[in-house]
Amino acid sequence: MVQYDKNKIFTSIITSRTRETFEVDDTLIQLGQQLGMRPQILKGLYKALRKLEDVYEYVPSFGATFTCHFDYEKQEAQIHYNQLDQLSSITDLQDFMGIVDSVYSPIYPLGSVVELDLELLPEELQKSLAEGPGPLVTISGRKMPLQEGFDDYVVDYLARICPLGEMPGMDAFFVSNMMIERLRFEGYSDEWGSQFTEEVL
Repeated sequence: MVQYDKNKIFTSIITSRTRETFEVDDTLIQLGQQLGMRPQILKGLYKALRKLEDVYEYVPSFGATFTCHFDYEKQEAQIHYNQLDQLSSITDLQDFMGIVDSVYSPIYPLGSVVELDLELLPEELQKSLAEGPGPLVTISGRKMPLQEGFDDYVVDYLARICPLGEMPGMDAFFVSNMMIERLRFEGYSDEWGSQFTEEVL
C-alpha cells in the first residue's frame, strides 16, 4: 500500500490556498506540521477557542513554547511560536486548524467506538452521554458533507450512541475529530479499506 507523506500534502495544500489573509512562509508551514504531529496542542487550541479563553499556552518538555492570544472584540488571534509572531483573524486561524486537522488526523474505520470529550458537546448531548457506559459512540459514517450552502465543508464522522445504535427516536449526529477524547475500539479494516481511506476520504 502506498504511504503518503502528510508533511508534503500539508505544504501543498497550505501554499495553494487563497482564501486566507495570512502569509505562508517556512515557519508557518513548520507550525502546521508541529500541530499535526502533536494533536494535543491542536485540540487544546480548539478548546480554548470554544471556551472563549483569552490565551492558550503549551509548554513542551523540549522545544519551543506555543502561545496564542485571542481578542474576541477585534476577532484577532496572535500566535507566538519559535520565530513566528503571526497576527491573523480568528476565522483564518480556524481555517488553518481545519487544514491541519484534515491532513494529519487519523480516519477511523466504520464500526469503531470512540470516547467523546464531554466538555466539547452540547449540553443536551452531555446529559444523554454522561450516564451508562459514558460518552461512547459508534462511527457509522465518515467525511459527511454538510447541508446545501456549505459544499466546501465536511464533518469527520456520523455516529450513534453506543451501545444503543440504530433505534427509533435516536438520531445519529455529527462528530468532529476535536470532539474525540480517545479511541476505545477500532473497527474492521483490510488492505482495500485502508487504500480507500487514504485515496478517497
